[in-house]
Formats: sequence, structure tokens, C-alpha cells
Amino acid sequence: MDYARSMIEANMLTHKDPRVYFKCAHVMDMPFERHTFDSVICFACFPHFQDQKGAAKKIAHVLKPGGRLTIGHLMSSEEISGHHNTETAVSNDRLPTIELFESWFLELGLEVIKFSDKPGFYCLTVIKSGKTES
Repeated sequence: MDYARSMIEANMLTHKDPRVYFKCAHVMDMPFERHTFDSVICFACFPHFQDQKGAAKKIAHVLKPGGRLTIGHLMSSEEISGHHNTETAVSNDRLPTIELFESWFLELGLEVIKFSDKPGFYCLTVIKSGKTES
């Protein structure tokens, strides 16, 4: 899923496997039912979500109990901030601190199970509790 139609079209050219399904949609308007996915991967996109806490809530809603959310980048949070520190449309786009993420995830019934933030690599993985409703 991607909000940009051009990204969907480019990926459709690259990935021809009929088991791969593409959907053009905004994270806040995901057209998926509750408990649809075992895993959601947000690669190089989370800093760009306007309502990051709302996006986390929407993603938690579509995760099955025991499902995982992974937020990944090929830069550290510090490198992302430096990269976006320009006079462009993304100049304010940042990743939340791990402490802020953890507070949101606690409310959503998600638990951090893996976190790495080092030069050239950012990865945060959480798992959804089997008990909490999202």
C-alpha cells in the first residue's frame, strides 16, 4: 500500500507475482477490516505521516492479535532529521522518540520487542497483544 499512485505503478512493474496485491490508499483511510494482517511494515514512510499517533492507531486496528508492526529506515533517526532539515515540504518530518512511540504503543496494546537506531539503520518492531481491542 502506498499513497502515491506512481509508486504503486513502479512496484507493479517490478513485482509480477500474482500473490502480491497493491493498493493505493492513505494510511488514515486504509480500506482493510480489523485484524486483517499478521504483519505491517512501514518502510521509509513513518516520518511523513501528518498524524503519527493516529497512523499507529489505524495500523494497530488492522493487525491481528500477535501481529507485528515494523518501522524501518536505511538511516538513523538523527540522519533522517538531518536529511529532512531543509527548506522543503519534508523539513519538519521526523520520527517520534522511542519514549513517545512506547507511550502510544502501550495505549494501543502494542509492545516493543526490538529497537535499533544507529547510523545507516533504524528498526522498531512491536507486537500486538492478544487481549487489547484496537
